[in-house]
Formats: sequence, C-alpha cells, structure tokens
Amino acid sequence: MNGVKRYHGGMKDRNQVAFILAVALAGVGLASFIYVPLLESQRHPDSSTSAKNLAEIGDMLQQYANDNAGRYPDSFSTLYLHEPIAAVAFIYPGRSETEAVGDRAEVARELADPRHCSYIFMGAGLKPPLDPQRVVAMERMSDGQETVNVLLACGLVQNVDREEAMKILKDPMEIAQSSIKPTTEPASRPATGP
Repeated sequence: MNGVKRYHGGMKDRNQVAFILAVALAGVGLASFIYVPLLESQRHPDSSTSAKNLAEIGDMLQQYANDNAGRYPDSFSTLYLHEPIAAVAFIYPGRSETEAVGDRAEVARELADPRHCSYIFMGAGLKPPLDPQRVVAMERMSDGQETVNVLLACGLVQNVDREEAMKILKDPMEIAQSSIKPTTEPASRPATGP
C-alpha cells in the first residue's frame, strides 16, 4: 500500500481517551471545590480583619489624643493627616468600599466619602474623661450583616449584634453592659465578642 500505514483505533486508544477525560473532569471538580469557597469568602468578609483594622485605628486615636491634650480628632481625615496610619486600615476587605489613593491630603479628603471608608467615626472632638465603654468607631452595616465590630474608648474591639449596633448609632453611650465582655487585651489585639 505505497508505504502508508493505516491506523485503525483499537480498544487501547479508547481507554486512553476515557482516562484523559476522567482526569480532566476530576481537575474541573477539584478546581470548583477550591474556587467556590474562595468566592464565598470574598462575599462574606472575615470579621477578624475588621477588628484588627479598628484596633489599629484605636491605637492611632490614642496616639492622637496623647499629642493633643487628650482630645480626639474631628474626623478620620484629621487622624490620617496627623498619625502614621495607612489608608487600607479604613477598609474592610471583601466589601464594596475601595481604598482611597493619592497623596496624603487627597486620601484624607477621600476618607470622608463612605465609598472609601468602611467605618463610622463617633468620637469627633471628644475630651477626657471618657467612659471606657463609649463607642468611638464602628463598622458601617451592610444588608444582612448580623454582627458589627465596635471600637470602645478603652481601646477594645467588641462584636455586637445588629440590634445593639442600631442603638449605638442613635447614641454611642447606649451600649448594653451585657454585650461587653471584660478583657485585659490591649487595643492592638482585639477581643472577640459574643
């Protein structure tokens, strides 16, 4: 036959194709097993990251107060301009807010925009003595969020339920004593709440 070999696929070739398809399907299954939880974690941010951010903000608030006769800044923008804190500390990863960019003055202005700050500052201009249980900052609540991290004047970060957070928004002194768990942890190591 003119030196041309004709190839007739046999059972061996079919088994190889079936094996390759099985490996490919297993790979897709494994990838989805890993990828789907990653997507879920981005939609449901880790509360501990927010607690760490609030603790860092608390440290900088204390530093600002120490430099200003115990008085708190008027805004997060003022805090950012006067203390060594990164703009990313004002963002709760996985939510819709984005980090403010630009020079220090531009970023400070952007922190007043809720699109660039995941937290609400409730300590504007406060002076000592402060009730240690007073809420000075808290997460902005998103739809369906059941708990919220709050920063107390004593530097601790606590997690409160949505109902308690709504009360705090109306009056930062309105935090129920039952929701505060005593702890001796410093502000840089946030305590976790109920």
